[in-house]
Amino acid sequence: MDDRQVQILIHADASIRLSPDLTQGFEAEITEALGRFGDSIQRIDVHLRDISGPHFEVNDKECGLRIHAARRPPIVVKERAPSSALAVTGAAHKAVRVLDAAREQEHGHPGTATIRTLPAD
Repeated sequence: MDDRQVQILIHADASIRLSPDLTQGFEAEITEALGRFGDSIQRIDVHLRDISGPHFEVNDKECGLRIHAARRPPIVVKERAPSSALAVTGAAHKAVRVLDAAREQEHGHPGTATIRTLPAD
């Protein structure tokens, strides 16, 4: 993400098998998606689970990301998909949208009129 290493912790329930290669792939996916926020992210907890257990169900894999950012409460996003890999990708993209929105809300859009800056009629 930036020069310092952001800690990414991956947890999975017993029905999801994580190989070292798969774990590295998930870490790379998350790092790539959230790289531009690296200056404010301290830690990312990744929770993978199989919602339906041994039974097959469409979109039965869930990835939850809990992002611990500096000076704000943790941000949590979840995504369901047919596979763990797709769930991680979807959750990472959701996290980008949420972090973008939080950053916009925090900093506002310079030069854009808001209800607080518009003249009274």
